[in-house]
Amino acid sequence: MAKTGKISGLELDVEDVAEITLRFENGLIGSVHLDYFQRPPEHTLQISFERGLVRWDNATGAAEVYSVDEDCWETLSPLRILNATNYSSMRQPISWRCCWVRLVPAVT
Repeated sequence: MAKTGKISGLELDVEDVAEITLRFENGLIGSVHLDYFQRPPEHTLQISFERGLVRWDNATGAAEVYSVDEDCWETLSPLRILNATNYSSMRQPISWRCCWVRLVPAVT
């Protein structure tokens, strides 16, 4: 489901805001917010899990990882777990003190 609109005074030929709800085949639900008018601009990603959280900030390139079990945050900077030019490296598990993540690309 998506709701879009043009609500700012920006001179664009397209919508300037979108709220999108996603439902995946495995039952997980996600949401996406996009806009062209937020100032200062911000580009972030947050993934929530039962036992933790991953937050990524494009401005710094850093990822923060929280583990409920360890009750701690760890910062990965610069973001070394996503290398868009080397998909084979994304198939390797990456572990650090608080959490363990396995990344598998959607496209190979």
